[in-house]
Formats: sequence, C-alpha cells, structure tokens
Amino acid sequence: MQLQSPSPVYATIDSFAERLLVSRNTVKRWLKLGMPSVCVGRSRRIQIVQAEAWLLAGGAEERPKRTKVSRVRRTAPGLSTNNSDG
Repeated sequence: MQLQSPSPVYATIDSFAERLLVSRNTVKRWLKLGMPSVCVGRSRRIQIVQAEAWLLAGGAEERPKRTKVSRVRRTAPGLSTNNSDG
C-alpha cells in the first residue's frame, strides 16, 4: 500500500498562481477583492480549498472600472473663445 501525501492546506501567492496558471499580480488582485487568506508573520498564505470555492462562486468577478471624466472648459454665456479682434 502506497501512501499519498495530502495536498497542502495553504499556499504562497507564487505557488497558488502556478497552481492555477495565472500571474502573481492576478492573485494579488484577487486578494484585494477578498479571496480567503491568512497572514503568517509578514507573509500571506492562501487557504486553497476556500480560495478555489471563492473563485468558483464568482468572487473574482471584476468590478466595473471607474472611467475618468475629462474636464470641459466652459465659457460665460455670450463670450466667444475666438478673439479675432486682433
């Protein structure tokens, strides 16, 4: 009988990214969106089972990005922006 090693309960950001074939920045973005994790000292460990369930439940759905609104230069009524009086 051969014993199988159990899958790890926690993963580093790098190992979780490698496991899911995504970039490290993607995992960091998911953490900001609320993916389950714990802090161990100064590093963060991802709870693999909970994080994968969170992803399957749609936890990583992108929120709509804010769009920048450019400022519109307004002039007082009756004033022209063309000064052709020269």
